[in-house]
Amino acid sequence: MKKLERGAATFTVLEIQRDETHGNNQERIELALLMRAKDPRADGAESASGFTSGKAAMDAEINEKNSVIDGVLKLHYRTIQKKVVAPMLRALIEKMEEEARAENDGRLTRKERKQIKEDARMVLEKDAPYTIKEIEIVFGKTEILIGSTSRHDVEVVENMLRTLHISTRRVWPVPPANSNRAEFFSWLMNGEKKPWGQKEIETSFAGAVEFYADGVKTDEENSACTKATLDGPAVSESEEIRTVLKNRKNISRAKIHLSDGSTAWTFKFDAEQWTFHSVKITGSFGDGLYVRSIQLCRLNTIMTGLFEAWKKQQEEAAGIQELPGLNDAEKAGTLAGPIDEAIKKAATPTSAVETTKKRLEVVKKIAAKKGPKKCAK
Repeated sequence: MKKLERGAATFTVLEIQRDETHGNNQERIELALLMRAKDPRADGAESASGFTSGKAAMDAEINEKNSVIDGVLKLHYRTIQKKVVAPMLRALIEKMEEEARAENDGRLTRKERKQIKEDARMVLEKDAPYTIKEIEIVFGKTEILIGSTSRHDVEVVENMLRTLHISTRRVWPVPPANSNRAEFFSWLMNGEKKPWGQKEIETSFAGAVEFYADGVKTDEENSACTKATLDGPAVSESEEIRTVLKNRKNISRAKIHLSDGSTAWTFKFDAEQWTFHSVKITGSFGDGLYVRSIQLCRLNTIMTGLFEAWKKQQEEAAGIQELPGLNDAEKAGTLAGPIDEAIKKAATPTSAVETTKKRLEVVKKIAAKKGPKKCAK
């Protein structure tokens, strides 16, 4: 596997919210050993899930030598279960149902059919082979990479990270009201360069493009929109994609190429699910887990930053803006100046609550001095 170490990476980024190990790899390894995977042949498949080393998913002897790679801690979370072959299960169910009907005048209740399915699965599971699934986990200073985009896998890993005394949250940008992430994707791919610090971000299509002709519909709504896919060696230059962008169709998934001038990423991106698949990195940098993990996290940071820039544009276009603070000239003729001056002379409060109380006291004093306004005769 080792997709996070080399080759095309599929991943999810988790931000570290709380870390009682304070980034200490040895402490994390000791905690992982307490939750390491067991041998299913001795302990059964149900208790075989757990952490294994970063080099081999079948190696539960976790230590610094096999799990600290290029200065970065990497682990696997391994799950093992018995896999029942679906065609065999269906055949056994049909046979058991036929025998049950013969003993019951050809009739079977729903409850009886359900019980037959459970019995058939139990019979086959006794001799079914074990199947293994491993999920890569790479630990950074402030972020953790999960080698999967499956929501189930990510939730499993997040729960297990808590046993290492690490709490995380998934990077999941929230679109503005009445918008969706697919609209951001369309903005990102409109052909214009986007500013990013001292650089500019360039994007282009590198493969198939999936879009909706009438926006992205949810399951609860009328899903009468048309979904279409454009594919070919030169999608970016095609007349069809120009028409899609011109008519502001929402692009939901596509293979794209993104570059900041020194590093480039080619990957499949799902805007609505915010997932990165088959990420290939090119540029002048070293080849190792440390550098790759930084570049993968950097891609997510750039995309999230661009999303926030688009979100700000959307909110400004809708008339939603943050109110700026008043400068000294604007405070003239208002109570803001006397209030600020009085607070500066007062003792510095120790909390936001005390600050609010102090401001209210000052407002009351100033209002009392001015007295009530008199009506013009």
